[in-house]
Amino acid sequence: MGKNERYGYGVGIDSAVDMAKEKGLGNGGRNALVKATLRKTNKQHLEERALGSETRGEPIYAEVNHSRWIAECPYCHGAGAINLTDKTFFCQTCFNADIQNYPRPLIVPSVNERKTIEKELKKRKLRGRNWKHGESVDFMQMETKIYEGRK
Repeated sequence: MGKNERYGYGVGIDSAVDMAKEKGLGNGGRNALVKATLRKTNKQHLEERALGSETRGEPIYAEVNHSRWIAECPYCHGAGAINLTDKTFFCQTCFNADIQNYPRPLIVPSVNERKTIEKELKKRKLRGRNWKHGESVDFMQMETKIYEGRK
């Protein structure tokens, strides 16, 4: 990511790992972001549970919003950057209060599916780089043509 580019508006499709690096938190991805948020909000007592491997609640799906891999909290509708490899989500808005502050299971596309999704999204201008679970490549290609003003 370039020096003057904000998270989510770079040339790639960014994840929590990219955001953590930009904020000077190293390669910790989601864990680094969660730790920083818990410390900032004086909720360090939730850290062990929030960063643990036990998950609760219904699985939620990864999506791309304005060139960022995110997930939306089904409880408070806050959205947060995700790490595509650990397959958990911890809301940095409500701290997953509805499931006693445990991470939620996260369903992410396979590596091959992500490459296909990202390849198609990179054809679009930054604001049009959005994808939701269930959108096919054919649908994405049609949408790309619409975004670019072609028929």
